[in-house]
Amino acid sequence: MGDTADGAFLSALVTSILAGVRLALVSLGHYFPAEMLGCFLRAGYEILNARDLLAYDEMLAVILVIGLLGITLDVLASRLLRQRRGRR
Repeated sequence: MGDTADGAFLSALVTSILAGVRLALVSLGHYFPAEMLGCFLRAGYEILNARDLLAYDEMLAVILVIGLLGITLDVLASRLLRQRRGRR
C-alpha cells in the first residue's frame, strides 16, 4: 500500500514541478526587456547597442536567437509535461 501511495505522490509532485518550470520559462520573456535597462554585456544590452550602432542585422540576429531559445525551451517543457500527465 505504501509503494502505491508514494508513487502517486511522486507522480503528482513531478508534474507540478514541470508545470512550475514551464511557468518559469515563460517569465524568461520578461527578463530580457528588464535586463536591457540595467546590465551591460548581456543579450538585452546587445540589442540596444546594435540599435545605437545602426547594426540592424546584429540586432535582428540577437532577437531571433532569444525568440528561438524561448520557443525551444517552451516546446521541450510542454512535451515533458505532456509525457508526465500521460503516465498517470
